[in-house]
Amino acid sequence: VAKPWTYSLALGVYATSWTFYGAVGRAATSGWDFLPIYLGPMLVFLFASGFVARLIELSKRHNITSIADFIGARYGRNQRLAMFVTVVAVLGVVPYIALQLKAVAFGFELLAHDEANIDGRVFDNGALFVAVLLAAFAILFGTRQVVASENHHGMVLAIAFESTVKLLAFLAVGLFVCYQVYDGFGDAWRHALLRLDAQAEDRDGRWQAGFAVQTLLAAAAVLCLPRQFHVTVVENADTGDLKRARWVFPLFLLAISVFVLPIAAAGLDLLQPGASGDTFMLAVPLSQGQGGLALIAYLGGFSTATSMVIVETIALSTMISNELVLPALLRSKRFQLAERGDLSGLIKNIRRAAIIAIIAAAYLYYRVYTGPGSLTAIGLLSFAAVAQFVPAIVGGVLWRGGSHAGAQTGLLLGFGLWIYTLLLPALLMDGDSSLLAQGPFGIGWLRPQALFGLDGLDDISHGTLWSLGINLLAYLLVPLLAKPGLRERLQAGRFLEVPSAARTARESTSRIAATVGDLLVLLERFFDADRARLELDLHARRLGRPTPKPEDRVSSEQARHVELLLSGALGASSARLVLGSALGGRDMQLEDVIRLLDETAHEIQFNRELLRASLEHLSQGVSVVDKDLCLVGWNRRYLELLDYPDGLIKVGRPIAEVFRYNAGRGLLGPGDIET
Repeated sequence: VAKPWTYSLALGVYATSWTFYGAVGRAATSGWDFLPIYLGPMLVFLFASGFVARLIELSKRHNITSIADFIGARYGRNQRLAMFVTVVAVLGVVPYIALQLKAVAFGFELLAHDEANIDGRVFDNGALFVAVLLAAFAILFGTRQVVASENHHGMVLAIAFESTVKLLAFLAVGLFVCYQVYDGFGDAWRHALLRLDAQAEDRDGRWQAGFAVQTLLAAAAVLCLPRQFHVTVVENADTGDLKRARWVFPLFLLAISVFVLPIAAAGLDLLQPGASGDTFMLAVPLSQGQGGLALIAYLGGFSTATSMVIVETIALSTMISNELVLPALLRSKRFQLAERGDLSGLIKNIRRAAIIAIIAAAYLYYRVYTGPGSLTAIGLLSFAAVAQFVPAIVGGVLWRGGSHAGAQTGLLLGFGLWIYTLLLPALLMDGDSSLLAQGPFGIGWLRPQALFGLDGLDDISHGTLWSLGINLLAYLLVPLLAKPGLRERLQAGRFLEVPSAARTARESTSRIAATVGDLLVLLERFFDADRARLELDLHARRLGRPTPKPEDRVSSEQARHVELLLSGALGASSARLVLGSALGGRDMQLEDVIRLLDETAHEIQFNRELLRASLEHLSQGVSVVDKDLCLVGWNRRYLELLDYPDGLIKVGRPIAEVFRYNAGRGLLGPGDIET
């Protein structure tokens, strides 16, 4: 199968039960309000494909495994930030997975009710059976290998096939409506537009704001949903595939969207008043005696649900394993993972347990909270949650000034407001809640659905504007008010810049006490022995160097390569922790390992502003050195910074020997400058 087509169709995992059933239901009640679901992703791929390509390029260079891994790696390999992103993703996406279970369950009930007279208990057991089945598929597809950053070609092909199934199923129902219910495509659209005119008479002026906000949420979701990031970025085998996906994926969405309004109009014309619009895809064929077509439509809806749940749970389980569970186990002395040989089985079992837990939580949410609400309402709730990643991702790629503090503060405030303004009202919707009506402690201007008196918007628009607006404001203001330190700026530069030939040459000359044999032992804990040996041999061959021997000392270049390999299995932050722990006992301290891994980050040319500031301090005789700088000396046009214990100064040759001599004898402290 041609990879560009497979990749392009696999992106259709975006079209879930919400877009398959819920878009028609939305069109039946609100007309054009269904369009943002399709419009947002189309705009991203048509007009922001350059940004998507840049996102893929950075992720491949750093062996990124998930959206949490990307954000954590961009902001200094920060484990806490990656953990928080994982928590936000899980809590935000569980309702979305519950939506899929609800859609599969009500579709099954609708198809089987009249013929088999199936009661509610069997229907509920059917939903549970589907949940178990999806968990089994996700485990089989997504946990067969340890390296989460490697491409799951079989899974991508299966998802592409399911995208084809749901597209053909939707087109089949759409063509039936146009040419069997109505007198052709034009006549079907004429009836649909008449329905839209009738709805427009009852519409107030708030719909424009809602339309714009929902388009923004859909545009954010196509990259920020864990499954979309996984398929678009992690599963991308060649950035050239994006050239075809740029127009195939929008055409895929367009082909579905052109039949949404005709199907909605047919449901309103043929079915009894009050029928749920979410059921029109199945109810319209059934009303015309087309049981076979209804079954095809159900298979299309089933494909949308299964593909979404499988990929979503694989992505979330990877995040839970790499960012939550493994870091805790690696830091715990009780489990002594550093002394265990093979860890691949443990990693796979953690991910399998995470998949089961996620689907169990989604099933519980489905049983307790989904109720009679529309599929669209549940989907938008999740979209607003993952949209909180937008400032950290977009800002992290386009703005070097973005800081860890800004990203974490923005995400914390935004997610807190999402819980208060969106999740809380959704959970309390069916009850008699004084909190929603009067606000906490009777404070009216703190009502979740009219915060600070902002009224006149629908709940999604209101909650999104508050949560995403405060998030973005904090992301921008925190770095401006508390300028990030030099180390953080260097880490950002290292993440965003392409490694230079000079940096690569310098890496190869920096060596540590650990041996290649130590690296092989470490790799064999996660890969088999042949794979570990092959990876180091191929790395040396790519650089035109002889095959490394077990007794050879490790260069920083080799250490970085092993770190990247481990990142594919553990995530960037955990990989650094594992490598540092493994090499920490090889005649070096843990901070020396970290210094070695960060060394390439520090060999960059400073901007003129920093250089000018440094020279001004020197010319004024200032004798206090910022510990973040660990300064100072220059070699030709470059300032060279290296981490050093206690903030001692270490500079490039030829004056490096002077500094080493004085520092080694205690004659040079962190507050001294020698010229």
